[in-house]
Amino acid sequence: MHFKFQDTAPANTLKAAERVKDLKLTVGIITHGSLTFPMGCAGLAYGALFVGSHQVYPLNPGEYENGNGVTIEWDDYQSVKKGDHWTLRTYNEDIKYEHTVTLRLDILPETIAAPWLILKDLASIFKKLLGL
Repeated sequence: MHFKFQDTAPANTLKAAERVKDLKLTVGIITHGSLTFPMGCAGLAYGALFVGSHQVYPLNPGEYENGNGVTIEWDDYQSVKKGDHWTLRTYNEDIKYEHTVTLRLDILPETIAAPWLILKDLASIFKKLLGL
């Protein structure tokens, strides 16, 4: 499943007053993600992915991706659970223009992304059958 989210940060949106966009995601495993900063951002628009208060991408807390006419991609193996609160946080240091940051995420069901989970269930069934 492919998800796309965009957030437009108005000019002079400081990091201390960053924008927080709620993301509605399907339960599963994030296998790939990207952040796109269109030409003209001049490295002044920033974005980061969070679950709750925990920063997921980029991984180092307090650092946000930025760029100009670039898409930053990453492969991942991040679990999305029911009830998780995922957000895209953005800010914009440009004092004149607004800029739009685009987040794309690919999410696979756990049974496809983590087939070993099926083995865990089978082991549990065998233990019950054997009385262990």
